[in-house]
Amino acid sequence: MKDEKTLALLAHLSGLFFSFLGPLLIWAIKKDESKFIREHSLEALNFQISVIIYFLAATFSMIILIGFLILPILIVLEIIFVVMACIAANKGEVYKYPFTLRLIN
Repeated sequence: MKDEKTLALLAHLSGLFFSFLGPLLIWAIKKDESKFIREHSLEALNFQISVIIYFLAATFSMIILIGFLILPILIVLEIIFVVMACIAANKGEVYKYPFTLRLIN
């Protein structure tokens, strides 16, 4: 279980550094081996895809200046939510990111 917790934590944490690629890699490799890892990596993957969509929307909204306010808020929220997910994964709990589009099941 310790290895599962570590990989689940890495699925979330890798999203901060590698966007959706880290969670995608962990999900693709370990999805059939562990339900716990599959749930966490899939949740991290969906969150990172959602974040990309939100960043694109914020970038386009810079034309009307509101994006300059939204973008820093998104960055802070992403860090906070990933840290919360890492803590939950380390405790062996399931974490559901708020404001996430669940595009991949």
